[in-house]
Amino acid sequence: IMYLRKSRTDRGYAEESVELTLSRHRERLTELCDRIGIRCDTILQEVSSADSITGRPEMIRLLQMVETGAYDGVVCIDMDRLSRGSGADQAMVISTFKYSGTKIITPGKVYDFAVETDEQFAELSLFLAKQEYRQIKKRLYQGRLDSVKEGKWCASKAPYGYESYKLTGQKGLSLRIVPEEAEVVKMVFRKYLSGEGLGCGSIAAWLNGAGLRTRTGSSWRLRSVHNILRNPVYKGDTVFARYKSETTMEGGETVTRIRHNAAPVTAPGLHEAIIDRETFDRAQELLRGHRAATQHIGEGLKNPLSVVARCGI
Repeated sequence: IMYLRKSRTDRGYAEESVELTLSRHRERLTELCDRIGIRCDTILQEVSSADSITGRPEMIRLLQMVETGAYDGVVCIDMDRLSRGSGADQAMVISTFKYSGTKIITPGKVYDFAVETDEQFAELSLFLAKQEYRQIKKRLYQGRLDSVKEGKWCASKAPYGYESYKLTGQKGLSLRIVPEEAEVVKMVFRKYLSGEGLGCGSIAAWLNGAGLRTRTGSSWRLRSVHNILRNPVYKGDTVFARYKSETTMEGGETVTRIRHNAAPVTAPGLHEAIIDRETFDRAQELLRGHRAATQHIGEGLKNPLSVVARCGI
């Protein structure tokens, strides 16, 4: 089996496409296979973080295939492509290869877990890769934080109403207005502050009725409108960590949920605002007074007093 993985936190590939990186790795591994006489029946590839195996479907499939003992080895660019996350993940990878008698073949070394020193070397390699991964994450986080404080845009996608572009003569990105989308953003704020009592769901229905669609061509939803009204980018700020992940243990398994961050990092942006600050602040005040009741899609409201009965304090 040939396994290829491009991590989102890889260094040196910021200006290189995912396809180019994976094709280079595949070319190197194909040359290795030809040189030592290996035939790969299956090629698995994915683009994912090394944080956890649970978020990497192709890696899970790889381990299931290795467990069968039907393969002589797995060819990959380096040990850290398999795992550099938690100790539990690393132990599972090594155990799966060890007890199935499957080798790990890289351009630098062949790991045969029937040999005790190879198992120790693999454990050391994964441990060092994990430490390196932690340092990379710290540097990336600090780099993004510094960019935001300089007014630059550091997220992967530009919000509706803007497009990202490379700054001239310096590192980083900024945003420029997409006129047609910006008009829709202004329309959303006007409708919400019009005094007609329109909520996010009503505005979404109005946009759909007017034949307007989101950037992806889908219909507007309550959450789409709510996100526009809440996003400080529209008043000319850059923002970092609007959402944060929280990991807990439930039933012996780790569960990660994405939560709204009450205190994101914001700074004046280099981009032009679509909404003036006074208008944006008025919308926030109105949103705080008209918080929607939380309910899951396909389920009714479980508590009929939600957002009706309020604590006096």
